[in-house]
Amino acid sequence: MKKALLLFLFFASLLQATSQKKTLVQLKRELAEHIKRDAQRVDNLLELTFSAFTPVKEKIKFTQEALAISQELNYQYGEAYALANTALYRSYEGNMTDADSTLKQAYSMAEKIGNPELTGIVLYKMGSI
Repeated sequence: MKKALLLFLFFASLLQATSQKKTLVQLKRELAEHIKRDAQRVDNLLELTFSAFTPVKEKIKFTQEALAISQELNYQYGEAYALANTALYRSYEGNMTDADSTLKQAYSMAEKIGNPELTGIVLYKMGSI
């Protein structure tokens, strides 16, 4: 009986946690509706790159746009995140030297900003290479 209750509570909490995530369709709709080149657009682009259902070619396109906007705005969080993505995609292409230097740049920025979430994202990307 206790196992059944624990199992029920586990799945109920899992359902609650996953139901709060936006779908790929919702994310793309938000991106299409928000055309202003600002930090919100960068965040939307980067969120799309984290989705397992976004094709790699689209992830690269979204990352390039996020990096360009972040640099225009001096939005360091977005720039560091986009650089970490860029490093990951360069590693997919076999360009490990460039991927390594880009990842070091992203890590340095993340540490300078002092945002633990961003540092975790960069380290996650580092572990994926």
